[in-house]
Amino acid sequence: MAYENLDTAVRPRFDRFLKWAVVDRVAGRRRRTPRRASVPIEEATFDSRNAAHWLGHSTCLLQMGRATVLTDPVFARTLGGFIGRNVPVVARVPDLPKLDAVLISHNHRDHLDR
Repeated sequence: MAYENLDTAVRPRFDRFLKWAVVDRVAGRRRRTPRRASVPIEEATFDSRNAAHWLGHSTCLLQMGRATVLTDPVFARTLGGFIGRNVPVVARVPDLPKLDAVLISHNHRDHLDR
């Protein structure tokens, strides 16, 4: 299943993308992120009834009593197919507990990739 943005209200223009991708970078107007984030990584275990697990990028797994909610799932090794992650994936989709809901808070091409 490929992502398709059905919102036709705003269509990105190539000249604006080019300005963002090249001109703003050369001019130093884009923020720089470290090659690797200094975040301690532990293997995710989902054995709690009340816990919040950050799974990297925008993905969190919330366990609240009997309900389990996954937010903004991103499980690929690269974001959008070509940008390397700063933090590796800490859980695979088959390793997740049974989900009661998936919350999508924002609309990006790399979300819902698995």
